[in-house]
Amino acid sequence: MKMVQDAGRVQNKKIYELTELCDEQNGQVHQHADRGKNEQVRNGRADDQPIHDLTDVIEEIPSANQINELVLTRVTAMIEKIVREAVPGIAERVIREEMEKLKRDG
Repeated sequence: MKMVQDAGRVQNKKIYELTELCDEQNGQVHQHADRGKNEQVRNGRADDQPIHDLTDVIEEIPSANQINELVLTRVTAMIEKIVREAVPGIAERVIREEMEKLKRDG
């Protein structure tokens, strides 16, 4: 949900594709492909560009309920797979044993 809350802050800022900026050495003239003009940059960025910490946007800690649901889903899938593989062999063996008993006793 943090991404939704933070989305309102981006409205008045420019968003660039990472491929639009050609990195040069720090302090060099920086060419923006989308604007076609040069800007003076310091430390790899233009003076008017803010620094953003992207970990704030992508970091989402799952709740205990989400973790429990995920574990339950995976455990259920694993148990179903094991049962599908094991039960037919066990059922076949039990049926054969019962048939042998019926032949002997009958």
